[in-house]
Amino acid sequence: MNLSKRLCIQSFIFILLSFILISSSSAQYFYQHEEFCMGADMSFVNHIQDKGAEWREKGQLADPYELFAEHGGNCARFRLWNNPQWTKQVYIDAGEEATQLYHDFNDVKRAIGRAKEAGLAVCLDFHYSDFWADPGKQYIPAAWAGLTFGQLRDSLYDYTFKTLSDLNKDGLMPEYVQVGNEINNGFVHPAGILDNNKANLAVLLNSAIAAIRNAGASSSINPKVIIHIAQPENVEWWFDTMIPAGLTDFDIIGFSYYTRWSQISLRDISQYVAHWKEKYQRKVMCVETTYLRKLLGTIPGADELEQMEPDFYPSVSAQKNYLVTLTQEIIDGGGCGIIPWEPFWVKGHRMVDAWGVMGSNWGNNSWFDYSNGNEVEATIDFLNYPYTGITGTLQQRDSMEVTIHLYGGGRIIADNAVYIEGSLTGGQQKIMSVISDTSWNYTCRLPAGSFHLFRFRHGIRSDNIPENYRVGNATDRAICVPDSQVTYLYTWNGGPTQPVPDSVYVTFQVDMRGQAVSGEGVYMYGNFFDAWGPRMPMTKICDSAWIKTLFLPGNREYWFRFFNGYGWENSEIPPIECRVGDKNRFFVTPAKNAGFIFQYNICGATACDTCGHAICDITPSNRAPDDPDPYFLRLNNDNKIIQVSYPETVSCLKVYDMQGRLILQQPVSRQTESLIGISSWTPGMYVLAFTDRSRTLKTKKFAVMW
Repeated sequence: MNLSKRLCIQSFIFILLSFILISSSSAQYFYQHEEFCMGADMSFVNHIQDKGAEWREKGQLADPYELFAEHGGNCARFRLWNNPQWTKQVYIDAGEEATQLYHDFNDVKRAIGRAKEAGLAVCLDFHYSDFWADPGKQYIPAAWAGLTFGQLRDSLYDYTFKTLSDLNKDGLMPEYVQVGNEINNGFVHPAGILDNNKANLAVLLNSAIAAIRNAGASSSINPKVIIHIAQPENVEWWFDTMIPAGLTDFDIIGFSYYTRWSQISLRDISQYVAHWKEKYQRKVMCVETTYLRKLLGTIPGADELEQMEPDFYPSVSAQKNYLVTLTQEIIDGGGCGIIPWEPFWVKGHRMVDAWGVMGSNWGNNSWFDYSNGNEVEATIDFLNYPYTGITGTLQQRDSMEVTIHLYGGGRIIADNAVYIEGSLTGGQQKIMSVISDTSWNYTCRLPAGSFHLFRFRHGIRSDNIPENYRVGNATDRAICVPDSQVTYLYTWNGGPTQPVPDSVYVTFQVDMRGQAVSGEGVYMYGNFFDAWGPRMPMTKICDSAWIKTLFLPGNREYWFRFFNGYGWENSEIPPIECRVGDKNRFFVTPAKNAGFIFQYNICGATACDTCGHAICDITPSNRAPDDPDPYFLRLNNDNKIIQVSYPETVSCLKVYDMQGRLILQQPVSRQTESLIGISSWTPGMYVLAFTDRSRTLKTKKFAVMW
């Protein structure tokens, strides 16, 4: 299977060639936890593995800790409960075999040992409870109930110090230690309720912190202390309250970020992280987050709707892109890590929790496909993405050698250096090797299936590529690295022109009859490029018809929809009988180049290669006598011939297809009109160039829809 997702390709004239040569062999960027934690909460792993859980990569059984490390993970997080007798009792109550406690010291010690063997750092999360601790519940351990405040303070110290000292004896001292879990209103209630006595809470926290410092003093590892607050909007008021109350000597502000419970936008996280780092002079880490990898049904449930972000409709690619986006936001703010919560949850086991057999809902937040033997998904590779702002070590793993050769077509001055920069260069400008006066190349290794934005630079200038090639701003290009050898063709101020094996050109035409078309135009939005977005402008070919041609892998399933205007509120709403997900259509790409006609807000599609005629002209069928543009084309009445008008200075007509190939070259001599037959042409977009003997005078883009 070709794993690459292909970009939209619609050609203009004047294609200046560059090519990408890709041969077998994938690069991953591995990061050191001291600079940035690429983490995962793996607390359930031992438990569910004991009860039959399995993880796979490429169909083969995989050790979860080793798998995590091999994909760039560098820190595993584990929760610790004081005496969770209930984790054994639930098996007895369910008539199952009860073998041990889980999430107690012995279980966590075993987990830390496995993580350390895999080369991972460890974040130990003291809940200071026998049960789950979060903003809604902070139950004091049963053994500490009834203690005086002083006794509780000392018990916190003794328990923390003994736990860490015992781990250290076996070389298992964690690199990071959390004092409590999501302690918005304190911990070890009722004594540690923030609202009741913030000074007492500070005393209790400082006692646990002192134990960490003292245990670390006799170890080669001195753990970093994390104070963990749920949701970004609660961070500032909490530390503004607790630092004056006496809280001191912690290293890292830890926060949970679940969009369903937060009003803070994903793309504002960097601002908050930078502000906290500057204000409190502490490092900042996101110690819990997650995102959906799929829907449990065909349409989102209420719980799923709460978790969904507009630009990340649930899918594996959306889950990965969400985590990449959040990670880059944290890095941009100067943060030091991200730890998604329980991504190694899978199905196919008999774990029993306080609410019975678990997993019916959390599986759609996992990094594993439980419908396919718990096969690891591409999401895990957000860990080794080439982020900007942190230093990664390039490691080879199923990588592709990528050579980008830029041909300037004589338009670039030879004595100036040409650079390439983007995610494929780790965000740095890299000078390209000079091949000739007008060509350069750059070679690197990239993960198969990885998505990269990049641009060329010459001096202080970036090439300004045509609109239909842009991803992001006017100078951003994109590639998706395939898993087999392939050659692309690119250029300065141009785009990719060489067809990719197993991919086809698909022309989407939407019939807008009966709709008041927005002045912003018509857009398409779908999961075409291993991501949901961007919304792509369609080309108007007449008042009622708009088209978009994409270059996509054949026989691939996609979801998409049309928009009458750019805003989310302008989405079409297909009838329920043909709707999938929220407001999406379902589409399978054909095995060969083809076009399809859709009707806005209506089910179904018509294959245009059986329609027998083009739907409408690129220009009005009748040109006004005083039209100032002397260059003109239109389809004649039978729609199989193009009528072309032009000034006498034109000496040759040239037509290029979407790949930049010359389809037709027709000399003309002192003529002002010509006819071009198009009955054998493939449906899609074309460019007509009007030339004289030395240069192009004018270009016109038009659509052929059979």
